[in-house]
Amino acid sequence: MKTNIEIEQFLIYLRGSIKKMQKVFNRELKTFDISSSHLVYMMLLRRHKEGLTMTELSKMSQVDKALTSRVMKELEGKEYIYRDTNNKHLRNYNICLTEKGFDLANIIDKILKKNKKQILKEFSTSEQKQLYEVIVMLMNKFNKKEED
Repeated sequence: MKTNIEIEQFLIYLRGSIKKMQKVFNRELKTFDISSSHLVYMMLLRRHKEGLTMTELSKMSQVDKALTSRVMKELEGKEYIYRDTNNKHLRNYNICLTEKGFDLANIIDKILKKNKKQILKEFSTSEQKQLYEVIVMLMNKFNKKEED
């Protein structure tokens, strides 16, 4: 295996992998009138039943607030989420899944698990762990670089 990869080749492989993965998910999510850009938010909200603020969603998903806001408007229009002001200041609210949103998030979870199993079936458990650790390291390095 080639170990001296040029940065361009690395970026091409990384971007290509992400695009192909999005294509697979988009094909399966088309039935529900959502795309892979909605997927991460649905799964985050599924895990945080009390809801998350727009800032928390943006930070956790590694996506800027403008895109997060657009995706939330789309999901709200489809009645998958709602804004819970909970008697707080109107600008300070949590975004929560509706019952319809939870139902869809549970379906998405099954789709993700099925695809993860298919994508990673050729990897050993230690290779999967190593892959995850490398991706986390990369994200941490990029986040640190952004802060500098």
